Amino acid sequence: MATTQTVEHLYTGNGTTTSFTNAIDYYNTNDIKVTLDGVLQPTSAYTVTTNSVTFTAAPTSGQAIRIYRDTDVDAARFVFSDGSTIFSSHLNTNFKQLLDADAELHVKFDDLLVTATGPAGPTG
Repeated sequence: MATTQTVEHLYTGNGTTTSFTNAIDYYNTNDIKVTLDGVLQPTSAYTVTTNSVTFTAAPTSGQAIRIYRDTDVDAARFVFSDGSTIFSSHLNTNFKQLLDADAELHVKFDDLLVTATGPAGPTG
């Protein structure tokens, strides 16, 4: 059975709100990224907690806010060596890392299709 993961939230700034709900499951806070009007923000511009992203300064009124997960897959969360003990929790974490990255790729691919063909799909 397939499940759908939340990998991004879209908001619009109002000039006063600094805290936005974050229901994205993540392994490391560094995997949560934020853009304002499409510009990636430095991590010093916001903090990530279990269920929110809080900006150091409120996004301006009308500013497009995108909070998303970008799972680092450059290295496995756990690396095993010959003769080491293998824990199921470590295997599960490595597998979840790949599942998270896969879910993010699906969203990116869907965004590319909409950009290339328009929201209604290809015509012809």
